[in-house]
Amino acid sequence: MAQNNFGAGFAQLSDCSHLSQLSLHNFTTNSTHIVPNTPGKQASCKIFYAISRNPEQHITALEARQGLILFGDYVTEERAHANTHPNIRVLLNIIKNNEVWTVTPS
Repeated sequence: MAQNNFGAGFAQLSDCSHLSQLSLHNFTTNSTHIVPNTPGKQASCKIFYAISRNPEQHITALEARQGLILFGDYVTEERAHANTHPNIRVLLNIIKNNEVWTVTPS
């Protein structure tokens, strides 16, 4: 299996070690998605935290595209094997369905 690497700009993202998780909510579909800040998910939490740091604390297609850039090579893997990376799948679905998700850090 090839070595995966996070994309450009990942190393410069703000620290989010003070968070236990991010709660995402789509009010249109009444769906929720949790991104825990636990081993194996810390990079995802860092990316979702970074792309949601806007005044509305939401993720739209614009922010989702930024997130996919930060996930780097993992996006290709998710596209080839759906749901291998559920957090990336959320971003892909936001773009595909033109969704808006609010993000609440805790």
